[in-house]
Amino acid sequence: IGDAVITTDTTGRVTFLNPAAAEFTGWTAEEALGQPLAAVYRVINARTREPMEGVSEVVRHHAVEGSSADRPVLVARDGTERPIDRSAGPIRNSQNQIVGVVLTFKDVTGQRRREEHRNARLGVTQALVHSTTVHDAATGVLQAVCENVGWDAAFFWLVENERLECRARWHRPELPLEEFGVESCKHRFLPGEGLPGRVWASSEPTWI
Repeated sequence: IGDAVITTDTTGRVTFLNPAAAEFTGWTAEEALGQPLAAVYRVINARTREPMEGVSEVVRHHAVEGSSADRPVLVARDGTERPIDRSAGPIRNSQNQIVGVVLTFKDVTGQRRREEHRNARLGVTQALVHSTTVHDAATGVLQAVCENVGWDAAFFWLVENERLECRARWHRPELPLEEFGVESCKHRFLPGEGLPGRVWASSEPTWI
């Protein structure tokens, strides 16, 4: 099948990896055999970055566990991250006893990105519809973009007196970025100066 497949015993030791799972995790089947599942199949919560369970849930509940709304992310051996859809279920013997667990997952990077962009567009539209000032609109747009594409902070710059000045900012309230935001907005940029000035000068998106 096209999906990645990993099986384990009831203690969570890997017993099988198919080629797709080897490609996604960065482990060969020979290297992974007998390894703890958590070492080979590292899955984290996209929002909290906390590890997500796999085998113990299935063994404990004797049931198939489907994909979580927490948007699981697979972390490969080399640190590469990719969003996945996943499911897991018990492997039973002829006496209906659980003798292992099978996990299947697939890369949903494109699908996840399309969802994020669609939700961001909807959020931006709502922010513009319900705003009465440029500042309110900009703040709402920044929040919609950050919340839907996973960014921590954003700034809105306008040209005033031949310089770029920060006119709105937003950051995730749970992160200690208030001082960073205040200090960032104290700066004013000429064309080509700083990241905002480079965007102004080139009229193109810029990444560093």
